[in-house]
Amino acid sequence: MGTNLIISQTSQEFLAGYTPVYSPIYPLFTQGGQQYAMQAAERTLRRAVALGDIRTKRVTPKDTEVKHFNAGPVDKTFKAYMNVVRFTHSIFQDSQGVPDILAQALEEHQKAQDELLYFGDGASDGAQINNGLYYSSDANYVKEGSSSLAASNQLLLFHQAVVSEARAVSVGGQRAIIFYGDTCLARLDSLHEDGGGAVVAGLEVVLGNEFDLIRSPKGLTPDGENGILVVNFAQIKTHYVTEPVILDQDTDRKNMEAWANFVQGSMMVDVAAYGGIRKLPLVFLS
Repeated sequence: MGTNLIISQTSQEFLAGYTPVYSPIYPLFTQGGQQYAMQAAERTLRRAVALGDIRTKRVTPKDTEVKHFNAGPVDKTFKAYMNVVRFTHSIFQDSQGVPDILAQALEEHQKAQDELLYFGDGASDGAQINNGLYYSSDANYVKEGSSSLAASNQLLLFHQAVVSEARAVSVGGQRAIIFYGDTCLARLDSLHEDGGGAVVAGLEVVLGNEFDLIRSPKGLTPDGENGILVVNFAQIKTHYVTEPVILDQDTDRKNMEAWANFVQGSMMVDVAAYGGIRKLPLVFLS
C-alpha cells in the first residue's frame, strides 16, 4: 500500500524544491503587484486623474478669470476568480511516481498562468475577461499599426524598428522590451549581413542600459504573430489572486483516496499612464 498522503512532503516543502523546466514570464509582473484573497469578486480599481488642460496660461492685468482644471475618478474593474483542479489517487495504489505527476501538473499551470497574464482569459483581443499584456482594452495601452520589414536589409530594419519604438517611451524607471513570435525570436540571434554580430548584441549596446531585453516563451502568442511589447514597469500594476500552487492535500478515508488541490488565479495588467505598454506588431517579409 502507498503512503497515506500523495507525497510525503508538505505542499510547501514540495513547492520549495520544485524547479520548473518551463521558464514563466509572469513573476516579472507579480513583483510589486497587488494580490487579493481567493474570493470570486469584481473589484473596482479607482484612480484620480486630472480633468482639463493642466498647462499654465499666460495672464495679463486685464484678465478676470484664471484658467483651471480639476480632478475626477477613473474606474477599472478586475474580475477576480480561481481556476482549480483536483488530483486523486487510490490509497491502495503505489504512490512512488506521484510526485512526478504533481510536478508535471505544476509545469502546465506555469504555462497557463502566463496565458492569463498575456490574454486575460480571452480568445481574441477585445474579448478578454481581464486586460492583459497582449490582449488589452485599457485606454492607456498603445497599439501601434503593424510595421512590415522588407527582406532586403531586414535585420537592420528590425534593429531600427525596435530602437524607434523604445525611444517613444519618454519616462524612465524599470523598462523592458519583450520580443514575441517564432520569427522575431529567431531574428534576434541572426547575424547582421555586414558581419556586425547578432541583432540582440547590437540592441544591447544601444538600449542595454535603459531596457531589459526579454524573450517571450516560445509558443505562447498566437501562431504567425510577431513583434515587441515595450513595458514601463513604473506605469503598470498587476492585480492577481494567486500564482499556481498546491493549495492543500489530504487523505479521504471514506472514499479511500488521497487528493491534492491545485489552484491558480486570474490576473489583470492595469496601465496607469498612457503608453505604459506599447505593442508593435512586426511583419517579416520574405
